[in-house]
Amino acid sequence: MSLLFLSVGIRLAGSGRASTHRVVVGARGCGPECDRALAKRFARELSALGFDAVAPGSKDGKLGGPEAVRAFARDHGARFGVMLMLAVEDSNELEDQSGRRVNANATLYVMDSARDDTPTPAFHLRSVEEGADELTALTMLARRFLEGLFPITASTLISSEPVARLLQETASMEEQAAAMAIKKRERDLLARDDAIRDYRLQCEANDELLASVSTARCVSGGCAEEYLVGVLPDGSAAVVHDSSNTAVFPLEPNSTARSFLTSERLWLAPREGERTLLAEAANFYSRPDLARDGGTLAFIERRHGQSRLYTMALSDKPRTRGLVASATPPGHLSQPHLNADGTRVLYYALARPSGEAALMVVPSDGSEPGVQLLRHALDVRWAKLALSEGEPPREWVAALVPGERDASPDGAEPGLTILDATTGEILTEEKIILPEVWLLDPDTGEIAAKLDAPEHRVRAVGDVHNGALLLSWEDERCGFASYRPGQPVDWRATELCPKHLAVSDDAVFAHAKHSSERGVRQVVRVDAKTGRLKRLTHGAHDAQRPKPATGGKTFAFERVLPRRFGEFQHVAVCFSD
Repeated sequence: MSLLFLSVGIRLAGSGRASTHRVVVGARGCGPECDRALAKRFARELSALGFDAVAPGSKDGKLGGPEAVRAFARDHGARFGVMLMLAVEDSNELEDQSGRRVNANATLYVMDSARDDTPTPAFHLRSVEEGADELTALTMLARRFLEGLFPITASTLISSEPVARLLQETASMEEQAAAMAIKKRERDLLARDDAIRDYRLQCEANDELLASVSTARCVSGGCAEEYLVGVLPDGSAAVVHDSSNTAVFPLEPNSTARSFLTSERLWLAPREGERTLLAEAANFYSRPDLARDGGTLAFIERRHGQSRLYTMALSDKPRTRGLVASATPPGHLSQPHLNADGTRVLYYALARPSGEAALMVVPSDGSEPGVQLLRHALDVRWAKLALSEGEPPREWVAALVPGERDASPDGAEPGLTILDATTGEILTEEKIILPEVWLLDPDTGEIAAKLDAPEHRVRAVGDVHNGALLLSWEDERCGFASYRPGQPVDWRATELCPKHLAVSDDAVFAHAKHSSERGVRQVVRVDAKTGRLKRLTHGAHDAQRPKPATGGKTFAFERVLPRRFGEFQHVAVCFSD
């Protein structure tokens, strides 16, 4: 190590002034080997830009902070010191004991060795990773942090006042060569600056768009990617899935915003006031769900192929997640659905990514293992219905299944080609094998009622309204249906196609594409008696997936914002009455 310091000292010692193109790089926080590798890679990247960058390392830890790196740069003739500090915010053993989940942040310092003031951070990033142990997860995070922070470091150095002087006034041949190399990247720096400015202008424009949404209050920002999970019964707050990655900008020609993978979060977002963080993970797979009574949250976390289904009681203090099911690659879990009081969860279990979606049910407290109800299902809802007139309603599982006559839960796969025995004509799936709706007993899996041989192709199962299960359908035409077991189905054709039917105590909501506005989705209220659709939102961009408060006319929805940067989909959650 002493020889290394000596060689670095000889290399950096100059004519008594700090060489502007020389940089000392340090890193700390992910372990000795990881720190050294991180600093050396950082130095190589800067050297490729024309800087003379070294990563001396430190056996005794004296270069473990930004002040020490800056002092070392000053003492050895380098004008700049760069320090990357990593810190673990949280480290927890995964609930199925398959590794650790690590939440860490990285703080970047880019320092002028001619200054003596307290170093201030140039940028800050945070993210979550899973690994076999904390060191493995932190090492993966460190590499990701480096990729995100290098362009910021390079841009800060190139645009600094000392480097600007170097490009105008070079002394030695070495500095002239460095100046030529750095000058070639000025165009890239301008492209990066332009991209950052365009992105900020886009965010500001989206903020103005959200502020101008009539009869609605949006609780997301113009650069957020947030999805609606559910609304509390009184309409005072919504659970929001925040999937907003950080925008970083590479130092290269035609620079554009790129997504830095951060954590995903679930928030309790009130219509007014501060949010409350409910859960954080590397990735919330598919859509989380909120029980109708607002008391229980279900979500699936998936990372490196491992799927874990959790539930959380919102009334608990502190709120803790409970593992209720898991799957290892190539299998995975998706689409949790809580029943009204949050005591049970439906979910899909797939043996492979493109395989059949087995329908499972499990107690939300994880007290029993999941039980398979169907080998394959297309869509499901919990439905409180009476099987016949005069019977009290009870809770069933309404499942949309591949339509096969006299099929059972363990029947053959869908999609068979059927021939007419007399003519040889191929009877298409549309004519013969339309999806069917079954009501299943969640305790036994037995079929309690069937809507077979439907007149139209049912696309999705909706909520229950006035004792009838709502279905959205679409074939040559489109509309919705009201289904009561043992009674004729009321098929209602509509001019627009209502999707994502959701019900409050006294109203039905959906979204529908409006052809007059280039197929833009807008939220509508559905009159279940007349079939009329009343438009509730307006604008040139999608408003989708409404979720009403059970006890009133308040509803929340997702507003999709203009998309300009390919890796970013901006979606905001809004409330309306």
